[in-house]
Amino acid sequence: MSSQTSRSWVYVSSILGILVIILLSTTIYYYYQYTDISSKYNALLSAKPITIKVNLLIDFGNGTKKWYNGTTNYGSTLLDYTIQVTNGNVVWIDYGSPSRPTYTGSQGSIDKSQAFVIAILGVKQDNNHYCLWYYYAFGNWTMGPVGAGQYTLGNNSIVSWVYTAAS
Repeated sequence: MSSQTSRSWVYVSSILGILVIILLSTTIYYYYQYTDISSKYNALLSAKPITIKVNLLIDFGNGTKKWYNGTTNYGSTLLDYTIQVTNGNVVWIDYGSPSRPTYTGSQGSIDKSQAFVIAILGVKQDNNHYCLWYYYAFGNWTMGPVGAGQYTLGNNSIVSWVYTAAS
């Protein structure tokens, strides 16, 4: 191998090493910026919560319907808002726990992502009826894709609970 070829490899290796150092430095810099901005944003939300508008319809399945048009904190789930507007008059089962405990209102585990609502305002599910939730978008009511404890509300959300007969 000639000395010319070995010098070329030294130059190429040096350039690649410098590029790796530059990319690593840039990555570390932007990661630091991201974590800094993220922590400042979370601190701002904690200091002054952002409120969003939500419209909730509860359809009791017998012709009685009740609208709740109000506000809640940004980041609230449908379950959180339902508990808020009904003054805790919601019964739900925590399917995330092996023993499947039943809770009323906001009592129970902090993580409500595995919650299954079984009663709202005293109207309880039975073998022939259950509570389903829907969201309104693009002119249509669509059945909720996740549990009420997993669905995060956005500003001007329109959602509903419908007491439905089993088919």
